[in-house]
Amino acid sequence: MHKFNAVLNNKKGQSTVEMALVLPILLFILFAIINVGLYMHAHLQVAFATHQGVRIGALTNENSKIKGAINNSLQNLQDHTARTTVLIDPLNEASRHRGDDLKVTVIYSYPMPINFKMPFGVTSSFFNRDSMVVKSIAVAKIEYE
Repeated sequence: MHKFNAVLNNKKGQSTVEMALVLPILLFILFAIINVGLYMHAHLQVAFATHQGVRIGALTNENSKIKGAINNSLQNLQDHTARTTVLIDPLNEASRHRGDDLKVTVIYSYPMPINFKMPFGVTSSFFNRDSMVVKSIAVAKIEYE
């Protein structure tokens, strides 16, 4: 009985077991924070690009310059040319007149850098995804004559 009590009182592996239990949770939180931070960075980049595109469009009334300004603003995003969709409303340059609204929408498919795969087929809106959609809309009055 004395040897059994001695084994129960031995605390040599306690910290290893605690670390094995806590480490996966801490890593999950760390990687989630990194994912959210990178997603927010992409969201800010897309919002800025949308603003730049609508500003150029209001001043020049040229679709090619709108798309060029958006493309230049998205240079830091991964594979931005293939993952970005630009919608201009109204699309026809001739139908836009001074004082009308110009609406530019930029949609970017953000690739998840750290993809969390949940066990047992569990799904949610944030996990088990290869990409997330970042969408930004900007409206400006046309100043071009």
